[in-house]
Amino acid sequence: MGLLTNLFISVVNLVFVAMDILLLIFLAKAVYQRWKPSWLKQIVDVLDPLISVVLDRFQRLVSRYTDKTYSQRTLFNLLVFSLWITRLMLVILL
Repeated sequence: MGLLTNLFISVVNLVFVAMDILLLIFLAKAVYQRWKPSWLKQIVDVLDPLISVVLDRFQRLVSRYTDKTYSQRTLFNLLVFSLWITRLMLVILL
């Protein structure tokens, strides 16, 4: 049983790392949209296709349940909030 427990904890830690990376990507995009620092432009240009794919998939998921379409900014905020709530629920469960 110890092996399964350790494997489960390792998978949960990898999920946390993936969520942190996704949140950092969204934070970089938000900072660039707000203040437009020149040093961040190249990073955001590279990350824009990834962000658009993630937001497009999230849009399909949300529209399946609500039958509405939302703006990119609303989806952006909703996704960050959802990731934060998911992280909180995982921490509470473990």
